[in-house]
Amino acid sequence: GDIHWLDNPSWQFKSRLPQGALMGNTTAKNEDIGILLEFDDFVGTDTMAFYRNIHIVNLRQESRSIRLYLHQAFQISGYTDNQDTAQYLAGVPGVLHYRGRRAFVAGGIDSMGVSFDQWTVGRFGGDLAGSWMDAEDGSLSSCSNEVGLTDSVIGFSLEIPVLASTRVFYWLTASKSPRNAIATHEQIFAKGV
Repeated sequence: GDIHWLDNPSWQFKSRLPQGALMGNTTAKNEDIGILLEFDDFVGTDTMAFYRNIHIVNLRQESRSIRLYLHQAFQISGYTDNQDTAQYLAGVPGVLHYRGRRAFVAGGIDSMGVSFDQWTVGRFGGDLAGSWMDAEDGSLSSCSNEVGLTDSVIGFSLEIPVLASTRVFYWLTASKSPRNAIATHEQIFAKGV
């Protein structure tokens, strides 16, 4: 019944770069809600993609229903004239953001290979806060497309037993065309991270 975005002051962070690895490691611990998040971030060497391995640890002596939300907000090519597009991709679940010769697809799977079960796209800027606000009630509205200064949220519903953990693998592909960004996304989804 509570939401704690990572900018909430109750999170305590530690970051490190393991020696010899081209990977960043960050831990975020929130004693108030009994959750530890570990992030391993890297950029693919053979794909145009950013990857994030998220380890979610239940620190409590009770089973938990947890929703993990990932928010994407772009100003593609630095423009602010409300011409970006975002749309949900139903075939191989993902969210495509594009404008001209710049395209990005956000996607992910849990440790069982299941994609996110919630999504929404929206707009931000001016009087619009963004689609992240849709997550505040714990349920995303499944808005499928939007034009303007667009953002999106994907969500995973996770059941984590007592003092146990699970993982979510998130990625963001990049390309000079929506077709290529989608193809890379589909390749990652099929092969795994």
